[in-house]
Amino acid sequence: MALTAETLHLIVICSSSQKITNSIVSPPMITMAQRQGPWPECLGLTGEACFDLIESSVSDDTLDLVIVPEGSILTKDFRKDRVRIFVNGNNVVYAVPGRG
Repeated sequence: MALTAETLHLIVICSSSQKITNSIVSPPMITMAQRQGPWPECLGLTGEACFDLIESSVSDDTLDLVIVPEGSILTKDFRKDRVRIFVNGNNVVYAVPGRG
């Protein structure tokens, strides 16, 4: 049974004298303003289009969005208030952006 973002399928197994039942549980609705990442939908977009998409999908106005050209030298520190958008020489996003 496949798990999807929209619906979580649970198999509930009762004691051996009872039958197996299936139930469907919908997860809480997450609006675009509550997104925390990652953003796989950015793959293949331009850096600027990805920047705009992420900026419009988070409610955190202190988020540091950075477009990073391929081959750039970076620090290795982890910051949950930063999203790096990695673009190739054609300004196309080649890695899934996420916090860090």
